[in-house]
Amino acid sequence: MSTVKIARSNSASRSLAYAEKRATERSAYNCDSENIKDTQAEMQNVREIFDKTDKTQAHTVIQTFSPEESRHLTPQQVNQMGYELAEKIAPGHQVAIYTHTDKAHLHNHLVINAVNFENGKKYHHNNDFARIKACNDEIAKNHNLEIIKPKKQFEKRTSAEIQMQKRNIPSWKDEIRKQVDKVMQNRSVSSYNQFKELLKENGINVKDRGKNVTYELLDTNYRVRGSKLGSSYERNTIKSALDSRQVSQSKATVKKLPQLSNRNRLATRQDELRKKTIKNLHDKKLNGKLGLDSSIKFNKFKSPMPIQNITPINFTIPVKIITNIIEKTIKLNL
Repeated sequence: MSTVKIARSNSASRSLAYAEKRATERSAYNCDSENIKDTQAEMQNVREIFDKTDKTQAHTVIQTFSPEESRHLTPQQVNQMGYELAEKIAPGHQVAIYTHTDKAHLHNHLVINAVNFENGKKYHHNNDFARIKACNDEIAKNHNLEIIKPKKQFEKRTSAEIQMQKRNIPSWKDEIRKQVDKVMQNRSVSSYNQFKELLKENGINVKDRGKNVTYELLDTNYRVRGSKLGSSYERNTIKSALDSRQVSQSKATVKKLPQLSNRNRLATRQDELRKKTIKNLHDKKLNGKLGLDSSIKFNKFKSPMPIQNITPINFTIPVKIITNIIEKTIKLNL
């Protein structure tokens, strides 16, 4: 089985140095992996081009394989799965993949440059665990590895509810469970806001209270927390299921691009970066960021007489000639 962890770093160089030092296998997605200094420079260049060099510089994803599976995997296979994960979770970002074999469980360190070199947007890992886990599970499945199954969800019932169930007496809590199950069975629902809106249409108001959620039957005073209904009705469980569903739907709509070799892909990306760098410098020059004052405005020159009648001043006249003219003028005045 394969698991993932996510972290962020204020120093991309430090994350790269730590991961590279213990690596036995290396690869890279959209950047160079042969030389760590080149990788650091490429990532830094992108951050500087888009003026995003402060705060979070990189994100690290640790992809770990169980000791049982690690005994049957080679470092090259593990690194390949890390590369596949980088392609899925960080398109448009530079990612360095380092495989560590110093422990019983082989694992990858994926160092993701925080800035997208195509559009300058930053990668945000908040609430991204479900998406990354879904991508990792898909890779594990393609390589015939075990997938960690989610824990079985249970309903939680009070003794009064159990007695009512035995007597076939309907419970208002069962009505809430029924409506929640109905909405979740609708595969077109892929966002938490949609979930709340559909429940409201069916007579149930959903209120978020921190990490918890409360269900309220409209036009009544009946309300209950999701945790009281069972783990299937808790906010985190529902959001996780909807996030995974959203990832699956987005994959189905992604158009396949023509495949390029790693060398051609890198050459294409470097050419794009070069063009963007030139354009960025040109824009900065036009905006006065390279020493020019963009606030200066030039007005059209209006001459009081025809331009051909104006005698130009010649600043190249020798000094001696000027001196002679001044002396002659003084003598005439005397």
